[in-house]
Amino acid sequence: MERVTVGVESGRAGVSPRGWRSGARLRVLVTGGLGFVGSHLCLTLRARGFEVTAVDCLRSSYLPPAGPAALARFAEQDICAVRLLDLARCDVERLVAGHDCVVHLAALPGVRQRATLGELWQQNVAVTAGLVAACARLGKRIVFASSSSVYGDAPALPTPEDAPLAPQGLYAASKAAAEGVCRQLHRSRGADVVIVRLFTVFGPGQRPDMAISRWIAALLRDEPLPWSAPSGARRELTVVEDACEGIAAALERGVAGRTYNIPGCGSVALEDLVPALERLTGRKARTAAREQHPADVLATAACGERARLELGFAPRRSLLDGLARQVEAMAADLAAGARSRRQRLPLSPTPAVA
Repeated sequence: MERVTVGVESGRAGVSPRGWRSGARLRVLVTGGLGFVGSHLCLTLRARGFEVTAVDCLRSSYLPPAGPAALARFAEQDICAVRLLDLARCDVERLVAGHDCVVHLAALPGVRQRATLGELWQQNVAVTAGLVAACARLGKRIVFASSSSVYGDAPALPTPEDAPLAPQGLYAASKAAAEGVCRQLHRSRGADVVIVRLFTVFGPGQRPDMAISRWIAALLRDEPLPWSAPSGARRELTVVEDACEGIAAALERGVAGRTYNIPGCGSVALEDLVPALERLTGRKARTAAREQHPADVLATAACGERARLELGFAPRRSLLDGLARQVEAMAADLAAGARSRRQRLPLSPTPAVA
């Protein structure tokens, strides 16, 4: 396993196998490290030779292997240190000071979540500002995970990073505002910050409120699929391990102040996912129409040229591979839940003997 260090190469601040801590393992702090993407990222970074600390407050809904399942696995297999705390209520400078770099994933998630503007501002903007400012003061690199939702209904598909931002909901607006904070702190205080924009990430552990998880759950339970997508809707879909490799590449090779799309399997018609999920689950889908969410866009598609040229990153995994492993994980979790419920049933009373 290659050991990695902080260094400067070709005029760019970043993480390199050579540098001023030559031979020492790089200590990375992953916020949101027990979440869907975060728990996978901890495994990716550990495999690349990093010493990892995951920070999370376990406030969201989770499916294995994320959430409490990740907490148990990390402890049992000694994968990384874990700290359970709320970033909005802790001394972030002291937290950051014990590490060489940060990947900031923690946020109130989801385009469809009903968080208030105040909650989104505090968790998604103010916390990001505090972390990036602390990293600037301490001279640490930070990668901020943003969202393709900042593009809104982008006029250009695939969408490059310099496309205008047009967020259509409060969550997307909070991510755009957090990006603005990152860029301002880079310009004014020299923050070594890199922004990555994730598209629709899927695979084992995807949050239960996300569409693919909801559709798989409905098929496995023989329930109607909740369907609110308009005709022709498309999404750039990224297998979670590819997303993590893109984030790691940004940490290691990203240019400070730059933004990178993290592409995936391409822009996929949502209607085409249904027959694929039918084949993988062995169930026939029935749909139940739902009202379209006002923050939903018609299509997303990532231009991945900048990531390819500057990060050396290109996704490697297929759509069907990611879907198959997500179905397998959700089916196993459903079966485990059924077994647990059976075990909790009260025992029948012993019949009296005459």
